Amino acid sequence: MTSLLLMVLLAQKIDFEARPRILLQRSELSFERISVSSDYIFVRDEGNSAVLVFDHKGQLVTSLGEDTSNNLQLPYQVSWLPAKKQLYVYDAATRGFLIWQLNEDRSFQFLRQSTTEFDLFFEVGHLIQIGELGFAAPVSLVKEKYLVGRFDQNFNPIRYGYEIMNRQLTTLSPVLRQSFMAKVKPSSGERLLTIQSLNPEIQVFDTNLTQLTTISVQPPGWKEPNMRKLKRVSKNPRELEKLKSTYSEVIAVYGLDNNLFLVGYRNVRAPNLFTYQCYDANTGEAVGQAFETAFWLVANYKTTGYYLDKASSKPELYPIEVVKR
Repeated sequence: MTSLLLMVLLAQKIDFEARPRILLQRSELSFERISVSSDYIFVRDEGNSAVLVFDHKGQLVTSLGEDTSNNLQLPYQVSWLPAKKQLYVYDAATRGFLIWQLNEDRSFQFLRQSTTEFDLFFEVGHLIQIGELGFAAPVSLVKEKYLVGRFDQNFNPIRYGYEIMNRQLTTLSPVLRQSFMAKVKPSSGERLLTIQSLNPEIQVFDTNLTQLTTISVQPPGWKEPNMRKLKRVSKNPRELEKLKSTYSEVIAVYGLDNNLFLVGYRNVRAPNLFTYQCYDANTGEAVGQAFETAFWLVANYKTTGYYLDKASSKPELYPIEVVKR
């Protein structure tokens, strides 16, 4: 499968390099909303109300949450926070977080369950730790127009930000109003980057969600959706799938290091391919050439992205590292 990847030598001495694939021991797993650390891969197992922990060879290390005392019911989002060495799992059933600590002996210890005041329609994306002050994350309030949130350590909302710039989107299905968030630390200080699925512009915030500037990352060939048609079919999965071939869509943004981030797009010119482009966090300029692959970027750890081949029925991931020469 590695042959499916198009490796491109970037102009500014950066390579995309494939690493050996990771074939996980367990099948029938969902690779959406996974998380990766230096040693482990955390994958939701909704059928067993658990989070499975694999090493980077694909071997199952342990299962978290199957102990009923932990009360994990419907794992929705898994977030590894390296500074704390803690795993945060958002439970869509209880709308709270369950937290595990990685001990020095490499065992995982359940710490606590943190309740929230989130309502039935609230969804939380991958958590980003902001110093010792709290967290930021993509959120969906469904009936509201905010798509990122800032929370304290107890998950009380401090501020919501990133108002949808195209107000026509507010009537669309929540599936089409996805937002993505990453953290970088350029020379100007720690910054949060957010992008919405149908708008190829990065909104740059400080850690208090005060908007600082906008970076246009619109790739060549970007196609705006026909909003009238999109509204009509946005809640009809079959018709929406047909219409997707006519417009472009952002699928991911990841901070690779302090000064570099990666944006992924669904490629309209070739429906089975996705396009990924690196950008300089200081200038917003594209770094080198984009590359295309049939793989979907589902997680990253530092400069390594973990890609999923949606055409494969096997539980396998493909690590691709961005290497500075």
